[in-house]
Amino acid sequence: MRLEVKGIDFSKASIDWGTQVAKEKCINVDFVCQSIFDFQDKPETFDFIYDSGCLHHIKPHRRNQYLETIFKYLKSDGYFAMVCFNLKGGANISDYDVYRDHSMLGGLGFSEYKLRAVLEPYFKIIEFREMSDTTDESIFRGSFLWTVLMKKK
Repeated sequence: MRLEVKGIDFSKASIDWGTQVAKEKCINVDFVCQSIFDFQDKPETFDFIYDSGCLHHIKPHRRNQYLETIFKYLKSDGYFAMVCFNLKGGANISDYDVYRDHSMLGGLGFSEYKLRAVLEPYFKIIEFREMSDTTDESIFRGSFLWTVLMKKK
């Protein structure tokens, strides 16, 4: 099976790091240094989209635009997976606090209730759980993160 992979990030440092890792592992990835809000492709292009810590850095007023973008580019039977801060890993503040204090304090933490409320209008949640901790530094995981697997509605 041949997979076509696209990596999108607005950080040049992240794109450079991903390019280096892909080259070392002989993996072909089309990297794009761009905001997801500026990204353009044909609708329903992707079978699978993975968010590795983007949602908790998006300001509340752009959250629906972000999810609509993911929804737009997923095929009708596509899957969306993500990790994001829970209340142990991110700021336990309200959307109102973000604007009142002009800060997201490094990333928003989501309660299970709030994250489900944000995601369920767009996706059927297949699995929702807190990641477990590990001492293996080669594995990215920790109990400060939610991990969610969803299917497009």
